[in-house]
Amino acid sequence: MKKRTVIAVITVVGLLIVAFVSGSVFAQLDLTSSSTGDSNTAPLSTGVEAAPGAMAQAGGEMAYSTVDGKALDYIAVDVNESEFHVATIDGPVPSSNSSDTAPVDGSYYKVEPMITKAETVPDAPTYNSTLRFVGSTLRPRTNDVNYGVTGGGGCVNVIVGNALSVWNLPLALPSGTQVEWLRMYYYDNDAATTMYGWFTKYDLYGNLVQEWAIPSATSGYNYTDVEITPAEVINYSLYSYVINWRPVGIGTDLRLCGFRLFTTVWGYNFIPMINKR
Repeated sequence: MKKRTVIAVITVVGLLIVAFVSGSVFAQLDLTSSSTGDSNTAPLSTGVEAAPGAMAQAGGEMAYSTVDGKALDYIAVDVNESEFHVATIDGPVPSSNSSDTAPVDGSYYKVEPMITKAETVPDAPTYNSTLRFVGSTLRPRTNDVNYGVTGGGGCVNVIVGNALSVWNLPLALPSGTQVEWLRMYYYDNDAATTMYGWFTKYDLYGNLVQEWAIPSATSGYNYTDVEITPAEVINYSLYSYVINWRPVGIGTDLRLCGFRLFTTVWGYNFIPMINKR
């Protein structure tokens, strides 16, 4: 009885081995026939892959429309590493940041060198944390302006439309954070025009409660500060907070490059630190 059992087991194992070897041979034959040109062979690609539709560019700038999101087709493009032309609308030079002033006329602009001023901290700082925002993350509140960004993607400026439209950026700060300073980074090469930024506080129904203004005060790539005084303690149970910006002028002579908030986050200094050794 035991002898018959052993023979049966050997027979089953032998059949399994034969089946495995046969399957491998047939699979290899099928692969060989496919690679030599039968109906199972995938055709080779002979066409040239089309590039994605490129947006209009001028001297490294991307152009966007807040109306339809498409590239502007009326930019007079002179592709050059150091200069470019931008089409704008006509209008008198704004004399202030009032909302009833027409935007400025623009025609020809040059790409300027990067910022050379060394950054400093506000006087007598009491903050323990900061938060930065790139200028190109802000968006207009209304669909009456078209804008462009620099080749690096960080700074933004109005190309055509209403330069007095307000742009904004929502803030998501921890409740209880104490906001103490706002810094605006920009490129301002227009002696007749001043852009403005604000740290703005609204009530729960969108009514303006308070805001702290910051103008562009110097030429070229630079920054200016405004002290939030008294320091604003973030309280989402009663208020909402944004950063606002008004370009006031049109063209690359007035570019917003970013904002920085100086804050005190309570308990920040007590967070455990992990040191690698």
